[in-house]
Amino acid sequence: MRRFPGIELGRQSGSPLTLAAAGPWVAVGGTALEVVTYRRERGLQARMTLPTAAVRALACVGEEGVAGCEDGSLYRFELASGRPLAAYERGGAAIRALAIVGPRIVTFSEDGCRGWSPDLALDILYSQAPATAGTADHRWVCVGRSDGSIEVYGLEGGPARLRLVGHQAPIVSLALSPDGERLYSGANDTTVKIWRLD
Repeated sequence: MRRFPGIELGRQSGSPLTLAAAGPWVAVGGTALEVVTYRRERGLQARMTLPTAAVRALACVGEEGVAGCEDGSLYRFELASGRPLAAYERGGAAIRALAIVGPRIVTFSEDGCRGWSPDLALDILYSQAPATAGTADHRWVCVGRSDGSIEVYGLEGGPARLRLVGHQAPIVSLALSPDGERLYSGANDTTVKIWRLD
């Protein structure tokens, strides 16, 4: 096996806890109460200091990013400048995962799964049950649970359309295939599963 040295884009003042990439952009969040953005092959682009808590989840689409913090706050920002575009700072449980789907931002936390408008106003409450992991696309919002189950909602809300059971421990990671027909799940029982959603 060949080994390749990584190209260092830059350094962050705290431990990086989460990364997100979109096109030429990479956003890094962590314990230093900031989000740092890098442009591929150009290095550091911008820093956005957060007033509340460490970043636990990031998502990027196009020229924008969203940061979810361990105190439940959310920040939408411009990747090139780090300029804040919207903030929700009322707090709550730590955001474990988030996704940007069109104009909607979907968050997954101990407070449940919620959909937010671009100005970070609560738009849809998918579920109030604690989420251990999550993912979303143009059709589905998939929520992992501590009992090893997965609930699948339509992006526009309503009751769960599917409940997937098969893991024996909390779900820790979920990913949808690009066509939205398959869901991949990983759990603390050391298993990875694939599910058909059509």
